[in-house]
Amino acid sequence: MSCLVLVLDDVSSFRDTLEVVLARGGFTFRGYGDPQSFLADVESHSGPSVLIVDHDLGISTFGYEIVKQIRLKRPDGMTIPIIYLTGRESEIGYLRQALIDPYAMPSVYISKSKMAEIDLRAIVDRLGRLSSAAEDAADRQAARRASIFLASSAPIEVGGDDF
Repeated sequence: MSCLVLVLDDVSSFRDTLEVVLARGGFTFRGYGDPQSFLADVESHSGPSVLIVDHDLGISTFGYEIVKQIRLKRPDGMTIPIIYLTGRESEIGYLRQALIDPYAMPSVYISKSKMAEIDLRAIVDRLGRLSSAAEDAADRQAARRASIFLASSAPIEVGGDDF
C-alpha cells in the first residue's frame, strides 16, 4: 500500500534525501520549505497520508504550531499520522509540549541525528496503513449514521399534490 507523504522542512537538501528514501519505498512524496504551501496542500488533500514536519523551520513558527493548525482545522485532524523531525529539540521538549497541548502530540518523534538508525519507510508504511484504516472506519461510521437516519425517518406519502 502506498500513501502520500507530505514533508515540511526548511532545508531543501534534507527534503531531497527524504524524497529519495521514500521513493524507494514506493511512496508518493511532496516536499515544502514554507508552512503556507504545506498547509494549503494538507487542507486540500483527502485520503490516507502521513505528514513529516520539522520542528525548527528557521522562522518564528515551530512545527508543532503547524500541526496544531492542521488538527484543529480538519475534521480528521487528530487521526492524521504526524512524524516530527528535529535536529535541535529533545524528545522531552516534545513530550512537555504534548502535555501542554494534545493537538501538538506527534504519532512518532525522530531525531535527525538518528535517521540512519531507523527504517523510515517501515514507519511511514505502518502509519499510512493506520491512516487508511482510520479513514475506512470513518466512512463506515458515516454510512451507519445515514442508515440509522433513513430507517428512523417517517415515510413520505406519495400521491396527489405532494410531488
